[in-house]
Amino acid sequence: MSYEDLMARIAREIPELAGKLSAPRIVYVKSLRKAYITFESSVLAGEREFLKLEGILRELFPGRPLAVRVISPELKDSFLEDPSPYRQVLDDFLRRNYPMARGWVGKITWQMEKNQLTDSAELPGDSNSEALLTLVFPDEISLRVMQRSDVGTRLALAIKEIFAARVRVEMTVEGTREERLRSEDMGRYFRVSADNRDLNYDKYFVKGQVQTEAEDSYTSHNTTLLDVDGVVKKILTTEYVQEELKGISHA
Repeated sequence: MSYEDLMARIAREIPELAGKLSAPRIVYVKSLRKAYITFESSVLAGEREFLKLEGILRELFPGRPLAVRVISPELKDSFLEDPSPYRQVLDDFLRRNYPMARGWVGKITWQMEKNQLTDSAELPGDSNSEALLTLVFPDEISLRVMQRSDVGTRLALAIKEIFAARVRVEMTVEGTREERLRSEDMGRYFRVSADNRDLNYDKYFVKGQVQTEAEDSYTSHNTTLLDVDGVVKKILTTEYVQEELKGISHA
């Protein structure tokens, strides 16, 4: 199959990528007897499109070890500005590589901060991160599980591969980000400064006793109880029932 035939088939079977892919770069590693095929796309390829593309190539080269990549460096600036439109691909990455996270992925909050970095370790082989991506987990348990699995490092490398963006990834739990911003690195521990907000609630409440209830509670002993006929008569007074009796349809 020629290159033109390959791209025509991709356009037919994966219309989302039609005209969006550049000519693939192919690297064959002789020692591994494996081919690495990289496409550059002007749009982000989701998991469904990627699996279809991989299936086409494996069908064309049956029995031959190969690895397929689809990268989108053109989307780098857009991703760094707002990762939310591309979140689905990153969620798919987490579900695929960390099955235990399937129940948490939809509850994780993604926060991107350009050029607002912490003192955590640099990305492997990279000393100039362009942004900080913070994953806010719903609870402490999910955070600890993902930290032990080294999710931050692998996710940062995946982002670098897809978008050519150098991003540092941190993980935290809801509500702890403010404390980290108020913390001071003391070497062996972090010192969190006190919360000096005024907690004198007298400023917001009027002193004295305010009557918030009626003198007598509302119970079945001090109200009129309806029998069946009484309930029917009460229902007949509602606007909806009156209109139905007049033949006004509510369909």
